[in-house]
Amino acid sequence: MTTTPVVLDSPALTRLLRVAGVKAGGRILDVGCGDGAVVDALDDLGYEAFGMDERVQDPDGILFDRSAAESVPVEGVSLAIIRGTEAFTSGLSDIECHVATANLLAAMRGGGSVAFLAAGGWQQSTGETPDQAAVVAHLARYGVDAAVVELADSVGLIGRLLGRNAAASGTIVLGTLPKQRLSKLEYHSIAREAAMSPLRRAA
Repeated sequence: MTTTPVVLDSPALTRLLRVAGVKAGGRILDVGCGDGAVVDALDDLGYEAFGMDERVQDPDGILFDRSAAESVPVEGVSLAIIRGTEAFTSGLSDIECHVATANLLAAMRGGGSVAFLAAGGWQQSTGETPDQAAVVAHLARYGVDAAVVELADSVGLIGRLLGRNAAASGTIVLGTLPKQRLSKLEYHSIAREAAMSPLRRAA
């Protein structure tokens, strides 16, 4: 699936970048980029921006047609903005979500940030919508220090980023990787163990 095309003003995106602590010229990945409007806005602000989404088309080579569960096509990412896509909407306990998380974190630079803006819309395998505390716990499995963060004018910001009216909470989940992050193999070992745990309990 692709996200709804968005209209995003630069001041709103600048607030998110300031909270995430991204330096000028940093590399940013928009996961669930839709039509690439956020990527274009980031480029206008002087960042090295890329996007990825299922079935996206881009002749310029900065938007990638793939799921994070397949692979992440860029490395050294300072900020990943996660706004959905099938890998993350399948549920936090789903193997695809864990593989996508491992791939994404392996593409990050040490000390980089991950912003989850679509947490309220995710469905768990039980059919229940996970709260933001569940997203924080999900990231903690991978050694990411995450918290629920309220942004100034956050409801308007999140609404523009998601391309629709946002949840009334006006908050996002923001995680920070340690300076010495894990290797790709280590992240995938965590993903495998996390995905297998429910199966062992059920056996």
